[in-house]
Amino acid sequence: MSITPSLAAFEIWFVVEPERSTDSTVALSIAGRPVPRGETRAPLRPVSLTPQLLSRVASRETRELARSLQERSADPTTGATDAFLSLGSRDFALHGPRMAEAGCLLRDLGSAGRDPEPLRWNAGPPWDLCVIVDTAESGTTFSAVAGVARGDERHPLRESDRVLPSGFVLRDGRMARLVTFGAHAWVGFLRRQPVRLAPAQVDDFVETVLRLPRQPRLILPAPLAWTMREEPPQPLLRIDAPEDDEHESAAALLSAHRGKSMESAAAPVIAHRAKAMEPTASAGMLTAHLFFLYDPQALLRRRPREEGAGPHPTEGNARLRRDELGAVVAGADPGPIVIDRVSHTGWRRDMAVERNARVDLQNLGLPPLGFRTPPDAFQLPVARFSRVVSDLLTAGWRVEASGRACRLAESIQLEVKSGFDWFELRGNASYGALSADIGAMLAALRRGAIWVLLGDGSFGILPEEWLRRQGLIAEMGEETEDGIRFSRAQAPLLDAMLNAQDDASGGPATRVTIDEGFRAACADIACAPNHDAGLLPATFQGSLRPYQSEALGWLAALERHGLGGCLADDMGLGKTIVVLAWLERVRQRRAPDGDASRRTAAPSLIVVPRSLVFNWKAEAARFTPELQILDHSGANRRPLAERLSERPADIVLITYGTLRKEIDALAEIRFEWAILDEAQAIKNARTAAARAARRLDSRYRLALSGTPIENHLGELWSLLHFLNPGLLGKEEAMLQVARTVEGLERLSRGVRPFVLRRTKEQVATDLPSRSELVLECNLTGAQRRFYERLRRHYQASLLERVDRDGWDKSRMQVLEALLRLRQAACHPGLIDATRRSEPSAKLDVLLSRLEELLAEGHKALVFSQFTRFLGIVRAELTARGIVHEYLDGQTRDRADRVRRFQESSDVGVFLISLKAGGVGLNLTAADYVFLLDPWWNPAVEAQAIDRAHRIGQTKPVLAYRVVAHRTVEERILELQASKRALADAVLGSQTRPLTDLSREDLETLLS
Repeated sequence: MSITPSLAAFEIWFVVEPERSTDSTVALSIAGRPVPRGETRAPLRPVSLTPQLLSRVASRETRELARSLQERSADPTTGATDAFLSLGSRDFALHGPRMAEAGCLLRDLGSAGRDPEPLRWNAGPPWDLCVIVDTAESGTTFSAVAGVARGDERHPLRESDRVLPSGFVLRDGRMARLVTFGAHAWVGFLRRQPVRLAPAQVDDFVETVLRLPRQPRLILPAPLAWTMREEPPQPLLRIDAPEDDEHESAAALLSAHRGKSMESAAAPVIAHRAKAMEPTASAGMLTAHLFFLYDPQALLRRRPREEGAGPHPTEGNARLRRDELGAVVAGADPGPIVIDRVSHTGWRRDMAVERNARVDLQNLGLPPLGFRTPPDAFQLPVARFSRVVSDLLTAGWRVEASGRACRLAESIQLEVKSGFDWFELRGNASYGALSADIGAMLAALRRGAIWVLLGDGSFGILPEEWLRRQGLIAEMGEETEDGIRFSRAQAPLLDAMLNAQDDASGGPATRVTIDEGFRAACADIACAPNHDAGLLPATFQGSLRPYQSEALGWLAALERHGLGGCLADDMGLGKTIVVLAWLERVRQRRAPDGDASRRTAAPSLIVVPRSLVFNWKAEAARFTPELQILDHSGANRRPLAERLSERPADIVLITYGTLRKEIDALAEIRFEWAILDEAQAIKNARTAAARAARRLDSRYRLALSGTPIENHLGELWSLLHFLNPGLLGKEEAMLQVARTVEGLERLSRGVRPFVLRRTKEQVATDLPSRSELVLECNLTGAQRRFYERLRRHYQASLLERVDRDGWDKSRMQVLEALLRLRQAACHPGLIDATRRSEPSAKLDVLLSRLEELLAEGHKALVFSQFTRFLGIVRAELTARGIVHEYLDGQTRDRADRVRRFQESSDVGVFLISLKAGGVGLNLTAADYVFLLDPWWNPAVEAQAIDRAHRIGQTKPVLAYRVVAHRTVEERILELQASKRALADAVLGSQTRPLTDLSREDLETLLS
């Protein structure tokens, strides 16, 4: 009970109450008495701090300190405090030193006749609460007692010492700060009964202390010393294979090596993961468990074991060696310490690093496995195995797959050796002290694997970037015992692939060495063609331009090396003339004596579209009249072998239709040259024409195409596969390489010797100018309403179908919708025949321009994909008395129609189907071209314009693309740009790959 003090001066003290203190507070009782007069001292009694009392406190320092505490804890109505205060540990750390300095901080109230001794404050660094293990008095055992330590100073706690759980210690009349580590409960236990330990018990005791969730500092004598380390762990991911596995590229190999132990003599130490379970991964998924390796540099540690002894605590995981101990902890283990008893080492776990590791796995696409599975179990998609493992290893993780360590290649060494007519690529990848030869790596790549098995039983991960760069190399060559073998024709391509290693970023450093034979072969094949007038036969009736003479030099180089090539000059630059000049040279060599030598020499075969048969015959008659040409394109023809036996020929001329129908017979005949004109006819390698072309038996092969790439790189692959079978390996491998700008550049360098391409701007500087303009027209009235009705219908139904069924299942409907919208933009009569007489904005613009041009003496070509639209235009021209010619796929007298247009001043317009007349025709009488309906592929339109803009044209050519405003046609013009970029990337200097039509593109087209 408190007392009411008299009006005399007063003194107060604050008494520490250890038993009433908590983990976060320090309890203080308040005691006081009147200031003694003489020798008489009243005993201390509990008091409350009131304003009246505080005004009587004699010591100014004590009064100010008490007033600050009273203001914080006083009753708001009375201003008084209890005779007991509870200060937070931070507040006591602030006010305790002031109390001690003022002499008003006590340990107890003292005794009768004796004033208490005020406590002093130890202002040094805080002490650590510790367990001190030392040699007992007997010298044969050890004792463990509670104590405090600071630096090298340590003291056992005596019975009189007091430990406050909130972080203070009271000993020897001094109060000091104390780091308790939350383990103050040990103090009472060891004070009541110090622990006696036999030598064999010390490690068990130490491990028990270290594994406490809250453990004091442990101090051991030198012979028993343990090392406590605070280092960030190395995350360890252990990957298991699913039980039901369909993935040969990763999981099948995982399964093949399941349970096999590692043989490395320098692997990290590993320990048991409690209650390890093996959940079944879902299809396409692997199971991965997260651990943390706190001793990544440790060697395997072994200790002798008695026969029949139980397992070590680390043996629960079947993938661990039975004699391994170490510093691996399962991520879900709640213990704060990782123990290695063999080395007497413990690690305080870095929970921040462990949390970040879990986040890193999820950011890499590894979701947690599920609630019913072990903690820290994750799902790893098989398809992401290589990327994830490479990223983790690069980030410093350790990764194990089916019990085997995974390693990243540190460097790759490649070497090219020359043989008689082949080259061999050899080399190896270094995985630290281990290595894998290039043959094993590429063989693994070919079968879809993602690693190679190294000599110590670990997995060497094939670097993903290296795989991407070398995918084409693996497919191009033939595997041998020592490496990969390539033909002489593949030297430029192999050189381009290998040169990319010098600039490669990411992945292991790569060093490439080549021998002199390979270097010389690359230089010889890749050398630029030179103008050589000596190659032009004297019997050639005409002259060649310099760039055409260079093409003869290029053909001579191809022949010398036994290679096929594609002459890809722009349309209108005279590719036909070059080939005829070359074949005349071949004739002079193979048939110098005329028919006598022709009977034993192989003829050359030229395959052309039907529309170009007459053109080839006419040009041959003009420039190379001595060439004997056998036209094998007509109806009711006899077998070619029979005809050749009767009448030997220098050239056999056939159509692509004949090639498809008679390939069995054609394949039995040996040809000198097999030449494909407008070779884009075999751009799809799976068509009958492409398959038939590849079956031809010829000594040399040549393709002519102004547009070797119209839509995608697969077209170039098909051409080169015909010209030089196996040059580019599999189509899929080439497309994989070309997905990046870097890969596209390498592919371009590699195929350059086999593709000779010059543009008109480069070589035909004397050719009149060519301009291309967009001629816009606006749909009005009934035509606009008709178009909008169709557009809204397809916009609603088509996008919904794509979202519901996916792009692939909706492709045909998409193409049909776009076709209908394009037709509606041209003329309503293309969709509804009953509306043929209705007006059309395009028809009105075209007729107006034609009448104006014809009046000025010009001639024009009019192209359309839609023959029905040409029919409507034809009817209007006839009605207006405009003389014209017409050509589509059904036209048979093509040569006569072309001649009339070229020679007759009365014929001013030529209506031509884009598909039937877009190639091979020489129509230089025209100086205007109208493209009535823009097509997806700009190369097709360019070919049409080149019917007029070609060698022989003397007037500037103006081409109009007639486009209906605010229709799908405007969007088509935008998409054309991406297709032009692809051809430029491989054949020119640009490096932007084509992107596929997406749902967003479709939405834009329909907007």
